[in-house]
Amino acid sequence: ASPYPISYKGQYHYHNRKQALTAAELERSVLPPKRGHWDALPMPGFSLENCHQKALLLFKTEAVKSGRVGEHLLGESDGALLDNLQLSDGACLKRAAVLLFSERPEKIIPGAFIQLTFFSRDASLHYQANIYGDLFSQLEQLVEVLKLKYLETELSPSDSTSAVNYRLPLAALREAMLNAVVHKDYSSEEPIQISVHHQQMTIWNPACLPDNWGSERLLAKQVSTPFNPLLANAFFRSGYIESWGRGIETIHQECRKHHIPAPVFDNRVGLQLTLCSEAALLQTAEQGITQKPLNSATQQ
Repeated sequence: ASPYPISYKGQYHYHNRKQALTAAELERSVLPPKRGHWDALPMPGFSLENCHQKALLLFKTEAVKSGRVGEHLLGESDGALLDNLQLSDGACLKRAAVLLFSERPEKIIPGAFIQLTFFSRDASLHYQANIYGDLFSQLEQLVEVLKLKYLETELSPSDSTSAVNYRLPLAALREAMLNAVVHKDYSSEEPIQISVHHQQMTIWNPACLPDNWGSERLLAKQVSTPFNPLLANAFFRSGYIESWGRGIETIHQECRKHHIPAPVFDNRVGLQLTLCSEAALLQTAEQGITQKPLNSATQQ
């Protein structure tokens, strides 16, 4: 047995596997010790001229608002911003810059979008859409679409403040979606897939967890080790990530606060998180509501 892939007749294998490694698996196995993380590799042909000005301005505005950078950032050049975020690599930018600041990153990095599917009460397919754009825009669009179209609401019983109650806590959903966007394995070329049912939501992410990690390890307190450090740093600097390593803990706290079952994790294929608005649905979720990734979707 060997901890490293073995070259045999032009293909790479592990000792306990008959099939050859895919290109993505091979890249993951050699990147950390030799060349750095996937999001830190250069993207030839992608430079500052290819960045979307709206995405750059949004980042600057949110970063200043968060207080994690000074107001001087608004006056800095876009090139200086990318250098400060460690997104420059000579004449081109890194892969993380494509995801953060390209208007349509999925045209350069396949699968860099979110696939949203809504099911009716009888479990039949009701609506399907793709959400495109830079990662910041994807997150904001997704939250708005879910609020307006999919999360049933009702007025508070008091009706005095006209407060809106959502079936699932928005803070928990936002944190779960943020984790999926930041920690996704983008080399898989698979989109994040979100399935919305009447009282349940499932978020599937082609994540790549460290070896020997299971659901129990996910729930334990741990030092933050982001799969995409440059993406995580950009989201932290912009204020989207409040603190390192507390995403799953935040989701649990929000569920307890809203008196709904704790989230159910399944890491058999990628990482799947299921949120249920009623305790009666928890048993079904724990049995594994693993949605098979869809091959296509209708563009929104």
